[in-house]
Order: sequence, then C-alpha cells, then structure tokens
Amino acid sequence: MTSNTLPRSIQAQAEAADAAIAALNQPEPDGNPATAAPVEPAAADPAQADAASVPQEPAQQPTETRDAAYWQHRFNVVSGKYNAEVPPLQRQVTELTRQLQEAKQATSAASAPQRAQDAIADLSKDELEQFGPELIAVIQRIASKAAAPAPMADSAEMETLRQEVGQLRDERQQDATARFWTDLEQAVPNFRQINDDQQFHAWLGEIDPFSGVPRQQLLISAQKELSAFRVAALFSAYTQAKPVAANPAGAQPPQIPPEQVQPAASRVGFEALPASQQRIWSSSDISQFYKDKAAGKYLPADAAALEADIFAAQSQGRITQ
Repeated sequence: MTSNTLPRSIQAQAEAADAAIAALNQPEPDGNPATAAPVEPAAADPAQADAASVPQEPAQQPTETRDAAYWQHRFNVVSGKYNAEVPPLQRQVTELTRQLQEAKQATSAASAPQRAQDAIADLSKDELEQFGPELIAVIQRIASKAAAPAPMADSAEMETLRQEVGQLRDERQQDATARFWTDLEQAVPNFRQINDDQQFHAWLGEIDPFSGVPRQQLLISAQKELSAFRVAALFSAYTQAKPVAANPAGAQPPQIPPEQVQPAASRVGFEALPASQQRIWSSSDISQFYKDKAAGKYLPADAAALEADIFAAQSQGRITQ
C-alpha cells in the first residue's frame, strides 16, 4: 500500500513524526517559534548537565592579606603601650632600690657604735690595761665617725685620727716591751748574769727535745712576742740543768786590755739612724753580740746601746731568723 492509499489521519500523524525526527537531527534557528518550544528540553548544554551531576566541593575561604599599613598600626599600638607602662615601672624599681640601699646603710651605721661598744665590753681587765683608756677613746671616736650620717668624712680629721692611733700603738708597744723586761726580771732576777754565761749560749744552740727546734730559736720567738713567761722558762730550764759551779771566793772575771776592745768610732748609735739605714739583726748576730759582751769586747755604754737597738728591733720588725 502506497502512501496515497493511507487514510488522511494516519498520513498526517506520519508526517508529524517525520517532522519531529527531522527537527531532532537538524534543529532550526531560535527565530522559529514553532519548532523552538518542542525541542527546548533536548537542546540543553551537555557541559551544564555534567557540572550539575558532579558534587560541588566546599568553597575555600579567601586568604586574608595584611598590608604594611596594618603592621604599622600594630607597631604603633604596641609601642604606645610600652612607652606608657615600662618607664613608670623602671622609675618604681629605681626608687625601691634606692630605698633598700639607704635602709641597709642606715642599719649598718646605727649598729657600728653598738658593735664598738660590744667589742670594748668583751675586753678583759688585762687587755684594757694594755690598750689604755686613750686608745679605747680613739676607737670609740673612729666608730662614731664611721656611723655619722655625713656623706664624706673630713680627710684632715681622719688623718689626725690615724696619726693618733699610730702614736698610741707605738706607745703601747713601748709599754709592752718595758713590761716584758720588768716581768722577766721579777721571774729571773739574775737573767743578765745567765745571759753572759758562755755555757748558756752553748746550751741555747742545742735542740730542744720537746719542740725539735734549737733553743735559741725558741728564745728569739718568745722575745719577739714579748712573752716573759716563755723566756723565763728557758732561763729556769738552763739553771736547773746546769750544776752550780764552785767559784773561788772573790774571783774576778778576766779583764781584756783596752787596746783589744772594739774602738768606739766603729760603734754607731742605731737610734740616730733613719729607718732605712737601721741595722737588721739576725739570730746569729744577737747570739754573737751576747758572746762578745760576755767576753768584755764592748764598753758598758756601747753594749747598752747595742742591746737597746736589739730591743727596738724587736718592736720594729728588724730581726730575722
């Protein structure tokens, strides 16, 4: 059956179907309103369909960008806070440090006179007599001067105090030396005669069995320390160890002719010499002097002058071992 024999209604439907197929294969321009409406769903963009089917990822937040103006503002804020808070704190610390230092100085100054009084109160009666009221008064003056609130002490007055202390120290040393000889003479009245004995000096050259050092060294050490008790003990030990010699009655020590005596011109006054030229005595020099004195090699006046220089050397530190 040909198309000419189809009923009109069927023929119309077939033509409509052919037109629809043709429209799908060859879409007409958008300007044709008759064909645009039926084919609009099929003409959708495939890329949009694919994008719609793919799940969308969460959108990333944009990175915050801070420029130089922001950081300049931050610096100004921190700098202003520092300048407002730190200087007052520094001033407060400085003031507290100053107050603490003043409190320490005030405590030390207030306690200085009390410490001086406590030290003087601890002195024994013998020490008070040895130092004397003059030296104690000077010590109290120095302690009071040190505790004074004045920022600086007068240099002239301090120098005067130093000189007074030095003078009193020398006087006390001289008094101690004189007391040493007085105590020694009371303990051993004949110590000068024993000292002139040659056997005594020979005995001093021996080793002391208790200390292991020569007795001469023990004697010099005791004499330098002005220990009359120790010196007297050595003299007493020699007297007990030496038997009493039976000397003939009225025997006189041998006399040395005047021409054999050391000339007076060779003996100088040591006290008249300046400190830099005064003689330095050794232990052997002192022993030899007393040996020569016992042998009569010195005139009494010269021997007394040399012995006085030995005594002065003890207080001035001019004796060596």
